[in-house]
Amino acid sequence: MGFTMAILKKPFFAVPDGEVYPVWFQAGDTVTGAVEKAAREEGLISEPQKRAPRKKAMKAPENK
Repeated sequence: MGFTMAILKKPFFAVPDGEVYPVWFQAGDTVTGAVEKAAREEGLISEPQKRAPRKKAMKAPENK
């Protein structure tokens, strides 16, 4: 299982781990811990796009 970064889609107001006061996280910010969990529950985490598989195998050009 690979590591994926949790990136916010929209601004989110939450209390970071170890802090007392909430802060605004902006869209595009990477979040972790309790903030990530809360943002996932709200559906605010963008899932990484998977690359489409290549259709052709790489091969040397044919010389005629």
